[in-house]
Amino acid sequence: RVRLTKGQSFMDLIRDVHEDQVDAQAHRDFPFEQLLDHLSIERDPSRHPLFQVMFSVKSFGQQEAATLSEYLELVDLEEDDQIEKFDLSISMDDSSRAIGVHMSYATSL
Repeated sequence: RVRLTKGQSFMDLIRDVHEDQVDAQAHRDFPFEQLLDHLSIERDPSRHPLFQVMFSVKSFGQQEAATLSEYLELVDLEEDDQIEKFDLSISMDDSSRAIGVHMSYATSL
């Protein structure tokens, strides 16, 4: 993230980005446990300390596009023994003609 200022030259912008990156690299090995302590985040073993929603895309396939009616199918899978790590997880896979979407959530919420 870079803050732009009015009248800033391109070289000043490049210098600012470079300085930010050097500073970030100096802290890249900051242990996760110390980060949580530094941020004073209350720890709850039932939840991830930084975020509760995960979204992922497994592939950016280059397949021929299909219409919605060609690939829309809802499937209800009950897996009672699975423990959800996040409040909501959405994972998409578009590596084939149909887009696969897997959603899971913490049922206790």
